[in-house]
Amino acid sequence: MESQPETPKPLQRRPWLDLMRMLAAVWVFLFHFAREHPVFQTWPWRYVAASGAWGVSFFFMLSGYVLMRQYGPKGQFSIDVSSIGLFYKRRLLRIAPVYYATLFVFLFFNFFVLSEEPPLKAVFLHLLGIQAWFRDYALSLNFPSWSLSCEAFFYLTFPLWVKIFRYFPDNIRSECARWGWLLPMVWCACGIEKWLGLYHPITNLPLFISGIFLALYRGPMIWPAAMAFLWLLMGTGLPYDMWRLCESNGVSASPVFACLILVGARGAGKVAQLSDVCRILGEISYPFYLGQYLSFLITKYLYWQFFHPLWKGFHAGHIFLINTCLALIFVFCVERPLRRSF
Repeated sequence: MESQPETPKPLQRRPWLDLMRMLAAVWVFLFHFAREHPVFQTWPWRYVAASGAWGVSFFFMLSGYVLMRQYGPKGQFSIDVSSIGLFYKRRLLRIAPVYYATLFVFLFFNFFVLSEEPPLKAVFLHLLGIQAWFRDYALSLNFPSWSLSCEAFFYLTFPLWVKIFRYFPDNIRSECARWGWLLPMVWCACGIEKWLGLYHPITNLPLFISGIFLALYRGPMIWPAAMAFLWLLMGTGLPYDMWRLCESNGVSASPVFACLILVGARGAGKVAQLSDVCRILGEISYPFYLGQYLSFLITKYLYWQFFHPLWKGFHAGHIFLINTCLALIFVFCVERPLRRSF
């Protein structure tokens, strides 16, 4: 008789995970605001800025990896009906407070500072967190929040994937773990993006599933490292404009993401001494990502009016400063108090 699984314990803080979250958020920030800076027009920095959108795709895979490591250690899957409510509660407390806080601040700023009335349908879709399902509204209002619409769908379906993988034979799991990083590349090659759009949850779902597969991988690092190196070698051999066009939002860059995640997980002890710093970075990474466009508006229409005589020009560094401060405010004034309450 199969023993009843225990309720999973809260995921312990891992310095490497917190650090990767922040690096992914900064990577996306560079893509949006620093790619026009002269420094980012030189090699190799222009590739860093141009590929910054990959940070979102990387995080989708990282989410699948982390959740499966928590709920499926060593293939013994431990999420069931008795713990599914707790799982959803934790996910909701993780994404909802900052998501709605940034949305309401954005709407307030949009209405009272810019005197613009947002479309009611866009507001309705954002309140439900389903804007990414509609091509015309995925990037409406606070546009970075499209990825949270995808994450909400991934979290909602995660127990289903666990239920399915629980009954996979060991040899099938092993092959999925070894070749799972191919799934986003195959999915991208099928042209799903053209039909559904780049930001649709179904377009990005293979990244999340490949992260689940990756969590089951127990082989040597040489295999994913070789695949990532081969992929980079092929990619950087293309002309710059073609390289950007082909890689799109990084859906096909899954070999690189898989290698980075495994390197971080297996070298976690190297950053253990920086655990406190990484913990803070991990906490602010989410609001740092979600508030970047809001920080751009604040910098352009408020902050810049006072400091423009001191600093000539419009630099991404000022947005970075405001965005970091805003992220700290959201963490200490919104996320932490609500987590303590529940």
